[in-house]
Amino acid sequence: MDSTVTSSPPILKTNPRCGLRIGVDGLTRQPKWGHLKDLHKSIKLCEEALVATDPVTSSLGQNLEINSMTVIPSFVHQSLKGDADSADTLGSSWSWIYEPVGISKNDAFMKPGLLEQINTTADKSDYLWYSLSTVIKDNEPFLEDGSQTVLHVESLGHALHAFVNGKLAGSGTGNAGNAKVAVKIPVTLLPGKNTIDLLSLTAGLQNYGAFFELKGAGITGPVKLEGLKNGTTVDLSSLQWTYQIGLKGEELGLSSGNSRWLTQPALPTEQPLIWYKVSPTSGCSNCNYRGSYSSSKCLKNCAKPSQTLYHVPRSWVESSGNTLVLFEEIGGDPTQIAFATRQSASLCSHVSESHPLPVDMWSSNSEAERKAGPVLSLECPFPNQVISSIKFASFGTPRGTCGSFSHGQCKSSRALSIVQKACIGSKSCSIGASAGTFGDPCRGVAKSLAVEASCE
Repeated sequence: MDSTVTSSPPILKTNPRCGLRIGVDGLTRQPKWGHLKDLHKSIKLCEEALVATDPVTSSLGQNLEINSMTVIPSFVHQSLKGDADSADTLGSSWSWIYEPVGISKNDAFMKPGLLEQINTTADKSDYLWYSLSTVIKDNEPFLEDGSQTVLHVESLGHALHAFVNGKLAGSGTGNAGNAKVAVKIPVTLLPGKNTIDLLSLTAGLQNYGAFFELKGAGITGPVKLEGLKNGTTVDLSSLQWTYQIGLKGEELGLSSGNSRWLTQPALPTEQPLIWYKVSPTSGCSNCNYRGSYSSSKCLKNCAKPSQTLYHVPRSWVESSGNTLVLFEEIGGDPTQIAFATRQSASLCSHVSESHPLPVDMWSSNSEAERKAGPVLSLECPFPNQVISSIKFASFGTPRGTCGSFSHGQCKSSRALSIVQKACIGSKSCSIGASAGTFGDPCRGVAKSLAVEASCE
């Protein structure tokens, strides 16, 4: 699913000692890769609770709403049983909009030569169009022998799609070890005007390592037309190219509603550059982790999508009027999306002493708050609900998962009463997961706090 990246302010301050880029808000201007690393760590901490129950899966059906990114299954986790029927969370009415190939926005600009992508887009979008119109004469060597021409494109990464005269000619992607892309795509050119549109995209930017800021991204060339039989080569790299930052669909704000969506019985699938929208109605080998780590170690699901499940936070889902928007880059079938819900009878949390502080305390100037340690938080998911009982509470070395917690050899005798006093009767509560709150039942042992509660 498409994700929106909020860019930092354009005005930057520079630390003269180390060249660190800092935004006007005083925070480090860290590329999104670093931010996502922290997000993924937080999600992994919740993994056991998120997948502790069997999902209820429902297809989105054949009738869809649409506009253009690779279509993938999605699922939503529900913390507690509630008013919504999990089998009817999404409806089956889809619509679509075609993303124009090439230049379609008023802010496009022309420059001679090929531009580096990161500095050109300034984090406004992951996409950058490179567009060129060229005239092929009837006596051009490419056309004389009747053979196809090869379009040769080299990019610093991370992926590119090549369109010739409005049609997808081919694509290429980098990988974790080498983000660079080099493709040779057979194309058919016609006498007269021909248009070459190259869509370059980035997929997370490195933010550490030697000279990482010098690696760059995007199509920096060469871009050449090569004859298969006669060996003729024409270098297009230094010509006047037209550039467009971002997609037309991003400019239109399709995720917030737009009257241009099309809804027809025949849903276009397996086509590039389409936005889809649905409006809900209610090389693999045996894995051995020993030794040093590398990006090719312990690979799983080879030749399959790198991610097929996406967590939709419950707070995003309304009782009605929900909208899911996807962008299909190279061709897919949105009817294969499934929306699965997970329900459990309890509200659970398990936080260790090594967990990070709550996000709102990261920038705190209070030394006492920074030393307070991790916090376990519980909140009933539905309006007018309060925490009615505490089924389990243990600070020490508890074992198990939600619904099957048990005490370990180390446990605080005060844990249950402290949690009951802090939480029962409230919609939400927060408790410090530290010896300062519960006492230290076993010195020198890493401890955690596990709680299971019920809401009514």
